[in-house]
Amino acid sequence: MYKVLIVEDELLVREGIKKSIDWAANGFAPPKEAYNGSDAWSIIESSHVDVVITDIKMPGMNGIELIRKIRNSSKQMEIIILSCYNDFNYVKEALELGACDYLFKLDMMPEDIVKALQRAVEKLSSKESTNSKIKLLEQTISDNLHISKAAYLLDIVNGKKVTRDEFSKIADELAIKLGNNNMILAIIKIDDIDSALQKGIFDNDYTAKISILNLIISCISVNENAEVVYKSRNEYVLIINLGKISSENKRYEFSNELLRNIITSIENDYQLRVTAGTCRRFWSIENLGTAYKESSFAVDKRYFTGTGNIIYFEDLGQQKEIKDAGDEMKRMLREIGGNESEELAPSIQRIFSRIRSDDCYSINEVLEISSYIMCSLLKTVIKHDSIIEELYLSEPFIYSNLFKKSTIDDMEDHLRKIESRIDELRTARHRDEISRALIYIEHNLSNSALSLGEVAASVNLSKNYFSKVFKKSLGSNFIDFLTKARLENAEELYKTTRLKVYQIAGKVGYSDWRYFCKLYKKRKGHKLTSLKR
Repeated sequence: MYKVLIVEDELLVREGIKKSIDWAANGFAPPKEAYNGSDAWSIIESSHVDVVITDIKMPGMNGIELIRKIRNSSKQMEIIILSCYNDFNYVKEALELGACDYLFKLDMMPEDIVKALQRAVEKLSSKESTNSKIKLLEQTISDNLHISKAAYLLDIVNGKKVTRDEFSKIADELAIKLGNNNMILAIIKIDDIDSALQKGIFDNDYTAKISILNLIISCISVNENAEVVYKSRNEYVLIINLGKISSENKRYEFSNELLRNIITSIENDYQLRVTAGTCRRFWSIENLGTAYKESSFAVDKRYFTGTGNIIYFEDLGQQKEIKDAGDEMKRMLREIGGNESEELAPSIQRIFSRIRSDDCYSINEVLEISSYIMCSLLKTVIKHDSIIEELYLSEPFIYSNLFKKSTIDDMEDHLRKIESRIDELRTARHRDEISRALIYIEHNLSNSALSLGEVAASVNLSKNYFSKVFKKSLGSNFIDFLTKARLENAEELYKTTRLKVYQIAGKVGYSDWRYFCKLYKKRKGHKLTSLKR
């Protein structure tokens, strides 16, 4: 409902207006009252008023002074004048000041008051509509300006060549507040936007973008010469003019305070993992692209240092020569790529140890290496559809999760977890082969040439992989198991038959019965002939 204020020093007039109208039926709240202009202004300052009905001649602040005060303020309301026949000059002045209507006290009727109020409301609504359109237009212009500003800065960040003079001209047009020297650039990197979306912290990518962008803007608001640009869903670029900060110690203090505030605010408000990487000081907008590359190199080191830090490019030193390290890494990757049977966990550990010790790989190179290892892991089971299916049921985002890891430790753990799961599934898959292998061994104990390769071939597994699965399933290697089986079979034959020892040795695979006797005594601690038949 619209709010009305009646300003009149005569009580009878005020009461007459109040009681002559059904305010609610006409869309108005019960009116407030004031004795003169001063009282009315106090009410206007402390509460919302849509329409003022005011007399002109009143003690203290009169109606003309009140109208002038209202129009000099930012308050939006319509004004109706109460006048007498001898108030013509005052009425004219009031209308010139923006009063929308007037009523003659002596002959005004309730319907006259209602019509005047309705005309005031229509004019108020029209103004509100116009103001809304103006605000919408202003907002659209502001949004387009922000978009143009961000696009222009990103073009420079991405390598567009620009001179200082060109930048100064466009900066004025786009209201870019950077100046042209003594600047730093920082990248704010966020690693778990997807996790925040899943938890419901943000409704979607857009609300995440706006929320984080506004928070960063609030953190840098004390610095007038700064710009923040949204580059991607997990990256924001901050460019700051350092002004009169000249010493490196002061720059570190300023950067630490500002970036730590941003990191802490985002972590606390949105439970996100945040890292800042920043470049060396640069003195011209022409160096903005280089500054971005330095900051990007620095922030990528979070995979080695962990998240939540401020990483300075100059603290990292120069990148090491990677030719020899690259050749050695290629050899290690070829080795793991050609290994379709042996356990890959030791190879994964060796590769990541090399990555850490060399300290010369970019994050993209580490991801490329990790992807190659993942491919090698999957190659080991590519022929077994059931294993691939079970693996993806337990780990549905094998590759995509790799690219969401925040440190190389997380990447290595993910790869080793997949390797362990594949190993479990392969072991379970080959229980049938192990059972058939045991039967084959039992039927061929008398074959002195029985070998690991022969048994592995009998169940269609490679020698190396069969050896690994055999030991994991039975707890002993093939030779120990075969020896134990032969000796136990020899004991059974000695107890249940009248065969001579040399005959028993032949039946369990030993052509040299003397060697058999020595082996038996060494393993059992007594002679075979000491057993009762």
